[in-house]
Amino acid sequence: MSIDIHQIDTNERLALVCLYFAKLPSDDERYKGKCFPALQLLSGKYNIKFSTLKNNKDRFDSVFDSNGRAGWYQKPLEQQHKFLYEIYLKYKETPVEELQSAVEQILNEALSEEKPFYSIKTKSPEQVEKILNKEQNIEIDGLNILKDGLSVGQLVFIVLGGDKGKRWVTWETGLVGMGIISKAPYDEGYDKNNYKIQVDMKVLLDNPIKRDDLKPYNDTYDIIGIGPMTKWEPNQAISRIDERNAVALMRAMLELSPGIEEDLEASVGSEIMVRIKGSTVKLVPMEFDFNEPLPLPPQEEEDSYSQPESEYSDKYEPDINTITDGFILPSTPIVSMCALINTGKHIIYTGSPGTGKTTLAERACQEAARTHYVSGYFMTTAISDWTTFDTIGGYMPDREGRLQFQEGIFLKSIRENKWLIIDEINRAEVDKAFGHFFTVLSGMAVDLQYKAQTPDGEKTISIKHVDALGSYYDEETASYCIGRNWRIIATMNTYDKNSLFMLSYAFMRRFAFVHIDVPTEAEYTMLINKHIEGHDDIAKILVQLIKTAPKKLGAAIILDLISFIKVSNYSGVVSGICSLIIPQYEGIGLSQIKQLFKDIGALLPQSDRDTLMSYLCEFFDIRQAELLKVKFTEEMAHDEDDYVDE
Repeated sequence: MSIDIHQIDTNERLALVCLYFAKLPSDDERYKGKCFPALQLLSGKYNIKFSTLKNNKDRFDSVFDSNGRAGWYQKPLEQQHKFLYEIYLKYKETPVEELQSAVEQILNEALSEEKPFYSIKTKSPEQVEKILNKEQNIEIDGLNILKDGLSVGQLVFIVLGGDKGKRWVTWETGLVGMGIISKAPYDEGYDKNNYKIQVDMKVLLDNPIKRDDLKPYNDTYDIIGIGPMTKWEPNQAISRIDERNAVALMRAMLELSPGIEEDLEASVGSEIMVRIKGSTVKLVPMEFDFNEPLPLPPQEEEDSYSQPESEYSDKYEPDINTITDGFILPSTPIVSMCALINTGKHIIYTGSPGTGKTTLAERACQEAARTHYVSGYFMTTAISDWTTFDTIGGYMPDREGRLQFQEGIFLKSIRENKWLIIDEINRAEVDKAFGHFFTVLSGMAVDLQYKAQTPDGEKTISIKHVDALGSYYDEETASYCIGRNWRIIATMNTYDKNSLFMLSYAFMRRFAFVHIDVPTEAEYTMLINKHIEGHDDIAKILVQLIKTAPKKLGAAIILDLISFIKVSNYSGVVSGICSLIIPQYEGIGLSQIKQLFKDIGALLPQSDRDTLMSYLCEFFDIRQAELLKVKFTEEMAHDEDDYVDE
């Protein structure tokens, strides 16, 4: 009889996965290269420490002789871990094929698209009163975006806004709780694009949560209207929140208002509650003297042994669809990137601004970690005054004034067996910044001019390649050992190619270049029509913007413009073009400026045409008389009443 995974809770599912892999020998194709990526997937999904899952698997290893592994044996399983022993008794005789089927279902669910949450912000005194009284069927109006994602039963975070300087704002602002949509969007189209919903309040916090309250919770950053912000924040009444961020937010709510636990679990269910109470990363403020090194994190008893080399994958096999998800991009560049990595090459992504090079690089690294090709990745941005001190390292005084070697970002990534993403690599003066690393990238070993303490005394620090998959630091020889799987993934804007003199031929031949192209005109038209549905005049302007562009622009820039237009209630097209698009054309000639003004201005009413002309003159430092010479075909232009940019 097959295992019905929907009849067992999350803890049993996780234990079942550990037991399944413990039953398999190390050379079994179902185990090799699959066990640890599966545990990493579940660790991220359910907020369970990877080390906890790995140790549970190792505990099961010790009770199945057929796997050929010693496992982790301190005392009998029934004395170590009562729950795991119960799982062992329940499933020890279950055929591996039956366990495999259940585990595949569990992993597929973990991979499935997470459901979004939403937050609603109101400053209406009438609505605020009903929210604080925890009433049902509270009407929320003034919403104008994200309508298609809302349905009855959808969980929403409730935020109270308002200017405390106004006499009628008598409530404390901030996140106050959660509700469930009781009536789907209705009265659609009133007051232009607005609609209404109704909400039942389900969870009410003891006190509103402010942004500062969430500073320790890393995954709550940049939640619009709620979390600490590190980038521009749109002012909107409703926002979408990814499930991972929502779980982190509910974790903060529960810790700051423990009394909500029963209401919270009744609202979100037991599976989400397990994730809320799971492992999380917190930012803890600490005081340091100048140049005082960060303390090493305390080692947990369960993490006291290292991962064996055999558990690293010897081939980079990412999920191509995961890397390209959301991109208008053929798979060819990413397939090429995979092949190049598997031939030992480091990678530089090239392309126009906004093509998603950095995102693709980061996803490629995430896939490398997920498939256990490498332990993780670091990201840094190259700068013009980089030196070998930043990249390789140098001497720094410790607290007692003694000089100690402090490693740079390159050596740190080798020691921790992590890939290194270098964004905008040609912003650095490479010869000065890489130094000895030129030789290292050629496959040779180098001795640095620095020394470090070892168990046998002071030794010269070296960097060398080793015949192993993983990279590490050998304390006995003071050697940074580069394994076969270590890579640098860099990015570079095509428009910066005039600065390629800073990337010497000797440097460039150590990398493979993968070009990320912009979408075709037809693909852009489909993208624009999809996101600007029902606003044909605006869509026509954006399509013309693509056609007349003097420089290629990536889809991310156009999507930013579309987001701005939506947030401005479809009335800020020219403002968005001036703020987001025109700066990308810096350096174009007068004839190109005139052609751009002619092609776009022909679709605008006179007032917006004047705004565009004024901005072009100021940005490119040209006389207005030059653009006044441009003649328009008036029948192409809109009437003044057709479109207004406020």
